[in-house]
This record gives sequence, C-alpha cells and structure tokens, in this order.
Amino acid sequence: MEIQSALTLVTAFLENLFFAGIIFGWPSLQYVLQREGYFSYLCDETTGNHTLQNRTEKVCEESEESFNLVFTLSLFSLCIFAVFEGHLLDRFGTWIVRSFGTFLLTLGCILIAVSTPATSWLLYPAMIFMGISGSTFLISNMPVANLAGSQTRGLIITFLNGIFDSGAVVFLIIKSAYDFGYDLKHVFHVYAWCTLFTWLRTFALMPSQRIPFSVTTKNFFYGWKEWVCFKKRYDKTEDPDIFTTDDESAAANIQEVGTTFGDCLRKVLFWSNAFHLSTTSLRINFYFGSFITWIDSFESPSNSSHLTNVFGIMLLCGFIAAPLNGLLVDGVIKFSKIKSLPTKVGLLRAAFASMLMTSVLAILLSVSVITQSSYASFAFLVITRAFVYGGNTTFLAMHFPEKHFGKLYGLTTAIAGTASSLQYALFQLASSVDPTFYFINYSFLVVACLTLVHPLLLSLQEGIKLC
Repeated sequence: MEIQSALTLVTAFLENLFFAGIIFGWPSLQYVLQREGYFSYLCDETTGNHTLQNRTEKVCEESEESFNLVFTLSLFSLCIFAVFEGHLLDRFGTWIVRSFGTFLLTLGCILIAVSTPATSWLLYPAMIFMGISGSTFLISNMPVANLAGSQTRGLIITFLNGIFDSGAVVFLIIKSAYDFGYDLKHVFHVYAWCTLFTWLRTFALMPSQRIPFSVTTKNFFYGWKEWVCFKKRYDKTEDPDIFTTDDESAAANIQEVGTTFGDCLRKVLFWSNAFHLSTTSLRINFYFGSFITWIDSFESPSNSSHLTNVFGIMLLCGFIAAPLNGLLVDGVIKFSKIKSLPTKVGLLRAAFASMLMTSVLAILLSVSVITQSSYASFAFLVITRAFVYGGNTTFLAMHFPEKHFGKLYGLTTAIAGTASSLQYALFQLASSVDPTFYFINYSFLVVACLTLVHPLLLSLQEGIKLC
C-alpha cells in the first residue's frame, strides 16, 4: 500500500473519531452547558436550583426540554441528511460536499464559542450543523475502505462505524477541560482551529470525485496529486489497470437481477427490519437525550459528574464492540457452509442471529434502565449500538439486490431518523406526567420485546427467496 493510501486510511479513523460522531457525546456537553446557565432564563424563581461545587445551576422542566430538543434536532439532521449524501457525492464530488460539511462543522464550533446563556438559541443551529457535518464525514469516508482491497474492506468499514460511535469522546474531553478550569469559549475556539485538519485532509488525501469500488492504488491518482501544479507529473488519464476484479466484485449477486425497487418495498421483511431499526434507535437516542435528567433523578450532583465521565469513556470503547456483530454473522455463515447448507439459508440464519441478539440486548438495556443500574446500562447501550446499526447494514446488503442498497439504506435511515425525533415528544410527556421515567421506561421494555417479531419472521422465511 502506498504512503498516500495509508495516510488516507489512518486519517479517516482520526476524522471519524474526533469530528464525525461528536453529537453522541451530548450528555457531557449538556452537563457543562447547564452549569454555564444555558436556557436558565426559561426558569422562574420558584423552580428548583441544584448546587454543585459552590456554583448555582438553575434547572427546570423547560430548560431540560430545550436541551433535549437541541439534541433531537441535531440527531434528526444527521439521519435525514444521510439520505441525500450519496446523491450529492455522485453529483458534486467529494471535495465540494466535504467542503460544505467542514464549513458547517467550523461554523457550529464558532457559534458555540460566541454563544452566552442569553443567546442559548445559538445551540440549535450549532448542533444541527455538527450533525450534518458528521453525516458528511461518515459517508464520504466509507469508500476509503476500497483502497485496502476486498480482504479487509469489511473490517475497515466496521471499524469506521465503530469509531464514529466513539466520537462521544470529544465532548467528554471538553467537559474534562472545563472541570479543570478552562473556559468553555476558549475550548471551542481551539476546537474550531482543529477543524483545519478536515480541510487539509479533504484536498490532500481525498479524491475530487469518488473512490471506485475495486481499485488498485498504483495507478489511481487522487488528493494532492489532482492539484493543478501536479497534474503534469501525475497524468490522471484513465488506465485499464486502475480497476481490478477481485473475488468480491466478481461474484454474482445472489438476488434476482430483475428485481425492482418497488418489489423490495413490498417485502414484509423490509418493513419489519425498518420497525426493528426504528424502535431500537428510539430507545438508544431517548437514553442519550434524557441521560442527565435520568441520572440526576437518583444520583447526587457530584456522582452525576463522575457517571457522566464514565459514560463518555465507555462510549469511546464503541469501536471495540463494533466488530462483534460482524464476527457473529461471519461465524454463522461459516458454520452453515460446514453443514453444507445452501448459501441463502446461511445468510438468513446469520441475519436471524444478528437481529435476535440485537433484540435481546435492547431488552437488557431497558431492564437495566428500569432498575437504575447505571454501569450495566452503559455497557448494554454501547453493545446494542454496535449491533443495531451494523445489523441493519448487513441485512440490507445480504438480502436485497446490490443496485438498490443505497436507496433502501437511505429509506431505512430516514424512517429511523423520523422515529428518533419522537424522543423529544416523549421527553416532554414524561417531564409533565412521569418525571422519573417509570412508565416510559416500561413502555420501552414492551417495545423492545416487540422487536422480536423481525427475527421471528426471518426464521419463518428460512430457505425462501427474499428478493
């Protein structure tokens, strides 16, 4: 592998970790913003005040709902923008789309840096911009795995997704700096300057258009080699050796060639998978959005800070849990081959195992939240996230035609994003009639049990052509 390709892969991991999935560290940032007095103007003198380290923190139902809405809108923006990302990259190219995403990230950092408790409304556009930029970095980095060839492509994609989930560490670092006495504004000014890394990487280590699915790095010139001053040295005329045929790309798709997108939408399994993804995503994102409120309901203020730090550290371990779903799927497929079962049956059994494990983990997450088992809920959340999103991608890739994967993935992501936006309404409802989240958490437990319908349908479909 050439030096440029190696640098592209390494910096893709760094970018996903420090700039792409940062909104998932929202509990850490909310902790800091509350202590800075953001949205405190929504609280009147009769609301309860929390005291922490000789500082007065004014928190009320209205301010907590506003914080929850900020997170909901940023998450919704990330999910919805992902639907259009592939089309935008195909039409405008990587450089233009990534420049747009990087600009939004830088602007979001600046907005938080200049904001004050009196201008708390700036958090809305700032976090929305960060959500959109996160989607841009994640999807534009996926084709980078093609530079490593078919043997390690799947593993790299898995780690890119896992490190994206670990992006919560950024706001944890910011919270730690704040706890050590650094000013929040100064910290975000520094982070805004750090976004220069993404600008440099866009034009030096990423192609102006797209990285082909099967490519040899020897004759594929991209990044800084596309600059005008280097064009004479690196002629980008298409070479027949640029594209290569490996085992993965040469293998025939196991699905019917004539299957239309409409045919896929008429399959029950597509919609049961969408329900499975949407409800599990809602459970996970409600946990994120209500984390501080939930922890404060049964822990002391000092212990809440400690648990917030622990939660952020465990989210950092998301990249460790990410390959677990892939290992399970690969293991079931290999076992099916040993038993000389048909390929389609092996794929169905692999999907069944993945979806069943995801449902069980979602149930265990809900139980740990109901029993107020903080550390157990942290662990189950990290593992559940690793399974639910990776499982959805694997299911669609294995059981539907490759030509429709992008559209199906975008549609399921949009459905899940729309469902996740309901967490704000649920939070409002719970804040009014169920401040301890007793009934809402039991409701999530029931819904988690209902997700077992999807693996049940998969088991009934064994050996039947899906699409």
